[in-house]
Amino acid sequence: MCGYHGEFFRNEGQASQHMHFYDDGLFVGQFGEASPGHSPYEGALPGFAGNADSPTLIETTNGDYYVWVNDEAGHGPMRWHFANAKNIREVTGSGTLGGPITLTNQFYNFPAGETGKNGNQRGELSWLPVAGATAYNVRYSLINGGPFTTLAGNTTALDYTVGGLTNGVVYYFAVTAIIGGQEGTTSEQVEIRPFDTTQSVLAVGRMTEGGQFTPYLEASSTAAKAGQPSFICAEHMTALLNLRELCYYGYGDLMDQFVGTKGYVIYNWGGAGSSLTQVTAPDAITLGSGWNDIAYLSRQFRTDNVLGSNHGITGSPVGAINISVSDTNFHILTVVSPAQFNNGRQFALRLTAANNTSAVYNVNEPYGFSDTFQFLFQGNVTLYADATGGSYANVEAVFLDDAPVTYAAVQSAPALLAPPTKFRIGP
Repeated sequence: MCGYHGEFFRNEGQASQHMHFYDDGLFVGQFGEASPGHSPYEGALPGFAGNADSPTLIETTNGDYYVWVNDEAGHGPMRWHFANAKNIREVTGSGTLGGPITLTNQFYNFPAGETGKNGNQRGELSWLPVAGATAYNVRYSLINGGPFTTLAGNTTALDYTVGGLTNGVVYYFAVTAIIGGQEGTTSEQVEIRPFDTTQSVLAVGRMTEGGQFTPYLEASSTAAKAGQPSFICAEHMTALLNLRELCYYGYGDLMDQFVGTKGYVIYNWGGAGSSLTQVTAPDAITLGSGWNDIAYLSRQFRTDNVLGSNHGITGSPVGAINISVSDTNFHILTVVSPAQFNNGRQFALRLTAANNTSAVYNVNEPYGFSDTFQFLFQGNVTLYADATGGSYANVEAVFLDDAPVTYAAVQSAPALLAPPTKFRIGP
């Protein structure tokens, strides 16, 4: 690990960078949030330790990594957990100069390729086989990064359906392999977020950031056409962070952190009347009435390496966007709603289904916070940005995805994983 406190970074603040390297010298990641562009009203920034004193990287007996750090900004000692750091994998290869090189995975003793599906008070896990494994243990935690408790032991299948979950609570699952009678390293964790599948629309996540330096948000039409996440990352002062990293930092919580696999619309990307639309047919996202152009937003999209404007649309007073899908499956709608300058905002963001049921985020922000909202829905829906009696119901972009849902039979005892009394879900 290499730490850079970055005092007087850009002559305005501190960088707070911590770079991480694999044991053979390969760069694998960076952590830390720079202070420039953040206003005092935000309070302590997630991941920030300005002018850090004596950072120390620690590996625990089970292979987890933590950084202990102190700083002069009055935060005191902090401990950061690098979730999934022990699951770094390398590929190797060799060949003649100028010739083809075939890459192969090194052996690892934990399952890879973990996926999760959400259901009504249940979730379904699946993973790839591990060479030499005779069985697998399924573990869970209510804490991001663990510690994990064994739920099911010595299963020989490559999937597992757990029941007795509480809708709306986030559970973290990991799998270990039994090789030669010994339990291997826990896999990268998988999040399960059970929900009521009888509902047509649900509000399932919100992420809120300050920062007034108009960070660039990267989007890719090539990724969208290939069914890959088209929301690539957000450019911060010292790093490029995807939505998962921003959620793990503590800026909020989203059900789906890899978004835009079925496309996007970026409104007024090049100025008023020049929106970018990349949505996989036959699904469609069409702009309704009630919108005005708004400029000087605190976020700005760079799409296919071309920088757009910082324009968007704002409800005047109520703007509508229609989302139509070709099936009855569940989908995810992600809405990017930035502030303008440091202005406060008051509005309602509402997703309404054909049966007139709605899921709503009520926003009342005294300062210039920028938000990312997420909805889960089934069937055709309409998004309303309602500034009636308020202000700045801004929408800069929307992203569309499928939501993997399970209805499989439960393999674990009911109510086994109900959260304890008075358990508080953060952040």
